[in-house]
Amino acid sequence: MSAPRKKLSGAEYRKKAKYKELQGKQCADNMKNWLRRGGDPSVSAATSEVDIELENVSSTLPDQTNQDFSQSDLTVQTSPSLSMCDEQPEQLEKTKPEYERSKSPHLDSDELQKTGFDLTDPGNWPVVEKMTDEQRSFFSNQAVLLAENQPENIEFRSTERNGRHLTSSMWYRMLSNCERVKRSWLIFSKTKNAVFCACCKIYQKPSSTATSALCSTGFINWKKVSERLSEHEATQMHKECMIKWKTRVQQMKSCQGIDQDIERVIHSEKEKWRQILRVVMDAVLYLSTNCLSFRGCHETPSDLITQYPHPSQGNFLNLISLLAKHNSTLKFQLEHLKKGQVSYLSKTIQNEIIDIMAKTVKNSILNDIKEAKYYTIMFDCTPDVSHTEQMSQVIRYVKRTGDACEIKESFIDFIEVAGKTGEDICQQILEKLAVDDLDIGQCRGQSYDNGSNMASIHKGVQARIAERNELAEFVPCLAHSLNLVGVHSASSCQEAINLFGLIQKYIVLLAPLLEIAKALEEVKQTSRAPEAKYEAGHLLSAIKDFKFILNLTIWANILREINRVNIEIQKEDIILARSVALMDGLLKTLQNMRQNPMEYWIKEAEEVAEKVVLTLFCKTNEFRNVKNISMRCVTTSYKHSNLFNYFLKK
Repeated sequence: MSAPRKKLSGAEYRKKAKYKELQGKQCADNMKNWLRRGGDPSVSAATSEVDIELENVSSTLPDQTNQDFSQSDLTVQTSPSLSMCDEQPEQLEKTKPEYERSKSPHLDSDELQKTGFDLTDPGNWPVVEKMTDEQRSFFSNQAVLLAENQPENIEFRSTERNGRHLTSSMWYRMLSNCERVKRSWLIFSKTKNAVFCACCKIYQKPSSTATSALCSTGFINWKKVSERLSEHEATQMHKECMIKWKTRVQQMKSCQGIDQDIERVIHSEKEKWRQILRVVMDAVLYLSTNCLSFRGCHETPSDLITQYPHPSQGNFLNLISLLAKHNSTLKFQLEHLKKGQVSYLSKTIQNEIIDIMAKTVKNSILNDIKEAKYYTIMFDCTPDVSHTEQMSQVIRYVKRTGDACEIKESFIDFIEVAGKTGEDICQQILEKLAVDDLDIGQCRGQSYDNGSNMASIHKGVQARIAERNELAEFVPCLAHSLNLVGVHSASSCQEAINLFGLIQKYIVLLAPLLEIAKALEEVKQTSRAPEAKYEAGHLLSAIKDFKFILNLTIWANILREINRVNIEIQKEDIILARSVALMDGLLKTLQNMRQNPMEYWIKEAEEVAEKVVLTLFCKTNEFRNVKNISMRCVTTSYKHSNLFNYFLKK
């Protein structure tokens, strides 16, 4: 059996009470010092503002309520540490995953857009159970902005319901001393045509049973709105939420609170990585713009500083090392970079940045096309190095900048072709336009090559698109048509066939004619392989033949004119009338060339031979005189004929 409890003397009780009093006073002094942060006037002003507002709110309460909610309670609740952690333990445990994901009470604008809510209207804010700590901080500031502009910016006539509407007097209350005070917590939602309590909408406890419509769906009964507002602002829950709201807003304004050090570190890290990413994006943009390769055979970001410049690192990492010499943040990061750490320099990051830039450019082009409204489509199919058939997509439109208009041709995308029939390609084109959010009904032109699957008037792509939009006029690609004319013209002439057949044999050397002749001469004299010696001698004889120089001179003039027109009609700002005029001019030029006598071309070929071949041929007596070469190689019938008869000669 336990011993009976010994009763303390009166002196002991007084001593114990004095000890508790001193301990409480010391705790109160420590709390005041912590709140003021060395006498910071901003924090003191914030505390005073909360005290004054709560004093005004509590003036209409009964005496018992005012006694329970004393000034000492207000002082304790104003503490930032308690205002952040005064929720019930089960509620904190329930929301723990959300808070663990919360890194900062300040959300970036791009992150807030991902929430899916209309941030300017309280009617579309999420319910308190689904609010994260980041969203509470943002909506706290948003509520302050709304309260500052209301009720001045509210059109009260539009709030009419059942013959009643809101008035500006709802935003003010009259104190017992006849002082008129604004209800800074009252905000209006245009989408729901209802009023909300801002602080309770954000900070009320989800487990609270006394939840008013002001805290959840919005109050819409204008007949009883004055009565409900007075009742709500007198509740204990409203006072607690008011303290939390004002405290959180003041903490964010003065950058104070229990997590200010963490906030400072997070902000510093964020700025550091933003600076590094700006350098990385500039490097990616520079290499992409200049069509330079990115990666090498050996890529280790941790060796950038010690091994720069490294020939096997690739252009990207070497460029980053060069830029780090003039960027202290990047240099510090590379010097302390270890294997396995985050660097934002890997090939995956490079590809992601390239993809982001490509999407940004593509979206900008598509926005310009939509703004222009009308457009022309151009698609062309060709196999790539992997023998996969791909179709390029180009859109032609008119971009208007102020009063100036500019014709634009913009590449959009590559599309892997699944089928080669007109129906398959047409279906892929329509699907791609739908993905790009372009209306086929606004298409006013289409241009493809002359393939039957594209240009056929019955089952071609142009015919199938014309069925869906008769205003999409088809114009065949003039550059492709001109190339086809040149190819068919050359294949109809035996002299041209022989010329281009000979050129195909030595064009791989990519050297001037004189150097090719010297190389063939050396192979012919020094090679021990009979086949190589014979082939070199055969090609050398063909090059030394004056007829080869003559044909080369004639076709050089023809192809020069074709190429000049071909370049012009492929310009971005070319119009159809200009293209037709260029084609007519080319036709007249070629007709005039055909009427030139043969002596004109022989004389020009002799001038070419003197510049190119004479230096090499002077070593032998047979070709010492160029005129003798031309007379021996070109017959009298050729000399007195014109170009038309020459190329019809079989």
